[in-house]
Amino acid sequence: MRYLVLLLLVAMPCWCQSTTGNADASGPCTVANSGNNNTFTINCGIGKAQGETLLKIVNQILSNQTDLEQFRGKLDEILKNLNSIQKQVNPNAVKITYTKDGYKRTVSPNMDYSSNEAFPIYEELVKLYQEQKWSEVLDRSEAQIKLRPEWFTPYVMAGIAQIHLGHNAQAIQLLEQAKDGMADNPGYDDLPQQVSTTLSQLKANP
Repeated sequence: MRYLVLLLLVAMPCWCQSTTGNADASGPCTVANSGNNNTFTINCGIGKAQGETLLKIVNQILSNQTDLEQFRGKLDEILKNLNSIQKQVNPNAVKITYTKDGYKRTVSPNMDYSSNEAFPIYEELVKLYQEQKWSEVLDRSEAQIKLRPEWFTPYVMAGIAQIHLGHNAQAIQLLEQAKDGMADNPGYDDLPQQVSTTLSQLKANP
C-alpha cells in the first residue's frame, strides 16, 4: 500500500488477562473483586440512578458484541462534536487553533495570544517520520492527540504510521478527523488536499 501515501511521503519531509485476589484502585472510583464468578463491584462518585443507567448502557454494548475500541473512538468523536457545538453556541468561549508546524493561537473576547509551544514536538515527529520509525511516530502522535486535540498534524502523522503498520481502517479514521479539523485553516498549507487524496486512494484500495 506504499503508493497510497506517495504524496504525503514526498511532502512530509519538507516540513521543518485474567487476575485473582483483591483489586485496589485509586481515584474517583474503587474496584473490589468479590471472588465469585469474576464479579466486580465498582463504586464511583455518582448517584444510584446514574450508576444503573451506565450499567444498562454497558450491558447493551456487550450484548450486541460491540467492538469496544471502535465504540470508544465513536464516543470520542461525539464528545469532540459536542464540544465544537458548545463553542459555537457560546460567543465567549476560548478558541484554540494550531498551524501545521505547531504554532498555537488562543483567542477569546479579551485575549489573542500566540506561542510556538508545540514546534519542538513537530520537529521530533518530522525526524521520526524521516527515519521511518512508524511505531514511534504513532506513539508520539497519539500522545499529542490527547494533549492537544486541536492540533491536527499529529492526526495526519498517526494516520500515515497506521498505513505503514498495516492498519488502514484506523488510518482512515484518523485522516478523516484531520481533514475535518483542518478545514478553513490556512495554517496547514496544502496538507488538507494531500490528506484528501490519500483518503480517496485508501478507500478505493482497502
